[in-house]
Amino acid sequence: MSEAPELAGCDHYGGALSVHHSARGIVRRQVLKCWTCERRTPFVVRWDGAYYGTTEWCVVCLDGWVDGYRMERPFRPRWKVERAAEIKAKWDDAMLPARYRAWTRYDIHTATCWEEGPCAECDARPS
Repeated sequence: MSEAPELAGCDHYGGALSVHHSARGIVRRQVLKCWTCERRTPFVVRWDGAYYGTTEWCVVCLDGWVDGYRMERPFRPRWKVERAAEIKAKWDDAMLPARYRAWTRYDIHTATCWEEGPCAECDARPS
C-alpha cells in the first residue's frame, strides 16, 4: 500500500446530509483461529476505527467476523466468488504489522485526544 489510509471522519453532501465513515485502508494479514474451519488459518484484518474495533475474514472458508460474531452469509448465488475477490484485494493492500500498529495507535490517539492546542502526537502522522 503506497498511499496513506483515510482515518474515520464525516463526508458532507449538500446542506443536511452528513455520512460518518470508519477508517479506510488500514488492513493487515494475520493468523487466527477460525471457528468455522476449527483451526488456525490466514485472515485479513481490517481496522474499522477507534470506536468500532476490527473485522476479520478467513482466507480459507471466506467467513467474516465482527466483534467475535460471524457475519451473516448473503443469501444469493456466487457470494463466495465476490467475497473471495474482495478478500484478495484486501490481502494485496495489507500493511506490514509494524505499520498497521502505528496507524491504529495514531487513529486511537486522534479520536481520544483532549489537548486544547497543538498536540505533537496528533501532528506525528505515520508515514
